[in-house]
Amino acid sequence: CYNEMEVIIMMGLDKYKIDILMAKKQFNRKDLLKEAGISDFTYYKCFERGTSPKNVGKIAKALGVDVEEIIVKEE
Repeated sequence: CYNEMEVIIMMGLDKYKIDILMAKKQFNRKDLLKEAGISDFTYYKCFERGTSPKNVGKIAKALGVDVEEIIVKEE
């Protein structure tokens, strides 16, 4: 028997794209946080060090877009 290490995937968010989508929905930050069900702390950490796929999914759903539209893509 062995212990498996859990791999944590952190995804970066594109702040500019999120701001554009918030404007289209007439959301302020508070509206987005409430709709996505995430905290202020989690939201700010998304841009500093990335966040979990679950949180990215919550934000994308709140904005009514696919996840691919708001993540920073690695080249």
